[in-house]
Amino acid sequence: MNRTPDVELVLRDYFADDGLTAPDYVLDVVEERISPRRQWRPWPFRGRITMTSQFKLIATLAAVIVIAVVGYSLLPRQPSVGGPGRTPTASPSQTAVPTSSPAATGIQDVADSGRALQPGQWRFHPVVDSPSLSVVADVPAGWLSLDGQLGVENAIATNSAPSGIAIVFAMPAHGAFSDPCHWDLAGTGAWEQDGDVSVGTDVAGLVGALRANTSYTSATPSPLAFGPYSGQQLELRFPADVDPVSCDNAPGEVEGRYRVMPDGIYAQGKANIWRMSIVDVAGTRIVAIIEYFPGTAPDKLAEAQAIVDSFEFTP
Repeated sequence: MNRTPDVELVLRDYFADDGLTAPDYVLDVVEERISPRRQWRPWPFRGRITMTSQFKLIATLAAVIVIAVVGYSLLPRQPSVGGPGRTPTASPSQTAVPTSSPAATGIQDVADSGRALQPGQWRFHPVVDSPSLSVVADVPAGWLSLDGQLGVENAIATNSAPSGIAIVFAMPAHGAFSDPCHWDLAGTGAWEQDGDVSVGTDVAGLVGALRANTSYTSATPSPLAFGPYSGQQLELRFPADVDPVSCDNAPGEVEGRYRVMPDGIYAQGKANIWRMSIVDVAGTRIVAIIEYFPGTAPDKLAEAQAIVDSFEFTP
């Protein structure tokens, strides 16, 4: 009876015959896998196989299996296509904008300042003394609510120069200033003081007072309607050579304000443009102002106009 061939010698002889070399650890692993198997199962294919050829085939298969297993374990792990991936996180340089609510599924009330509004219908309550009076608007993605439910501003451009845009509500019940840059008529800097120009109580009275002011330019007004409520649209263009920071300022403020009316709204920079929708809602005069700049992107201005056009007033 022939002596059982030494497995390591057979492996080395096989790789040497094929002109290949293998590291010692591969040969050790292969030897460890096949040396304990003293009884071989019958070869499943027809034909006579010599002992040397059998060892070569077994060694080859074992080496391939070991290399495949090791190689697979070293492959980088990636999520499967279409499967759930890792939730992206904002980088430290990014500031997450809070969202006012999930996707709008009905008319929702605007409650917080600086909140991103999901696309849908939103209800504003711009008149503090008349909480039942509301305005519903169709707001697309990319707009933030302003403080006090006074309107919205674009999340990317905001409302600042040179390309900002916002929509704000105003209640001009305390007149207007003949000189918007020098509005401190009392000389005290007090923010709460009435204007020196009467604006009446109806749409025509406000439009007439604003058009008569020569501190800025105004366009010819045009009629408009929101359902049963009518009004006029008027556009004001403020001077490009007057910097609002040089105007009168309130106590504690280091920058001045260019104020057309005593309401909280004021110019946001040089050459600010106000597109005003002045409407009478069952006896209450409401002003919605699109404030923008010559550098505002046309598509953002179109979005803002579409929001205003969608207004539905409820007295």
